Amino acid sequence: MRNNITFFFCCVITSLFCQKKAEPINDAYTLFKDKIVLYSDLGFSTSPYSIHFKSSNTTIDKLKYRNNLGVVMGFGGSYKWFAVRLAFALTRNLKPVSKFGETSYIDLGLDFPIKKMYFEFDFRNYKGYSIKNADIFNPNLGGDNTNEIRANANTLSIALNGWYFHNKDFKMQPMKGKVGHFNRQVITWYLKNTINVQGIGDVESIIPIELTDSLNSKTKSTTISAFDFGSIPGIGYANRYKNWQYAGMFGFGPVIQSKFYIENENTRGFLGLAPRYDLRLIAGYNVPKWFVMISTEFDNKSILFNDLKYRNYNYTVRLLAGIRLNKKEKSNEKKRKK
Repeated sequence: MRNNITFFFCCVITSLFCQKKAEPINDAYTLFKDKIVLYSDLGFSTSPYSIHFKSSNTTIDKLKYRNNLGVVMGFGGSYKWFAVRLAFALTRNLKPVSKFGETSYIDLGLDFPIKKMYFEFDFRNYKGYSIKNADIFNPNLGGDNTNEIRANANTLSIALNGWYFHNKDFKMQPMKGKVGHFNRQVITWYLKNTINVQGIGDVESIIPIELTDSLNSKTKSTTISAFDFGSIPGIGYANRYKNWQYAGMFGFGPVIQSKFYIENENTRGFLGLAPRYDLRLIAGYNVPKWFVMISTEFDNKSILFNDLKYRNYNYTVRLLAGIRLNKKEKSNEKKRKK
């Protein structure tokens, strides 16, 4: 994708492998699988990163890379076991292109539950970054323009995550709020099983050439990447007060990581451990006929070498509103009242 084109495409197909039989009655949550759910969302996703390094040619030891934010609008729907969401960029880039450059986005996703586990697949590729306050090493910058635009810098993340919830009353579908909601407090511990391919790249060296060090070949890398896997423990919490629902998940733990860097077409690899933590918060007003929710997701990724560290922070903020139509059967909520 060329840098002067902003494209954001998101497609989520949910519950492809769910059983089609009716959801059993449960006092902890209510699901509306027999209703047609239509919704729209508005928000943004971003993926800034930083690089810490050591170079004998400079006293600078950290660079901050920032992508240009764009506002994304999505439309989706679901019925029984099938769901789909499509999204497009409502605005190309919010920040001035002359200072922050243009960023193109590709986001693809798939999620589905299987018994007590919930799976998500994510593909993210962001291209076009700028280095903040680059005027301290680049004499061509200054005044109102202190950022160095790196049009070919890009981040890539491919992840398959599966959550195992110990408490059978804790489900991801009512937590997200589109096809259901919680009815009471539910707490659980969980394991997030994760497999990731991630990294960054550039046509030139990722670190500007004037800051590189011939004694530290990693500073001249054009690609830094890793494959990692592991199980991250965490806590999930959900509650409801009248028609207001709030829920969150937090996990932290290490993963096994096989990491690589490419310098002058030479690839070097290492094996080690890397920390992982993720945070998800969702809250809003949710009744059987309609809902308004706000959700935030935060996920960090890192690749650590001697004398060079890469840290990537992915977060999404989204406002979601929808309606539930065409009720064919009585919901679990009314069955419980009887």
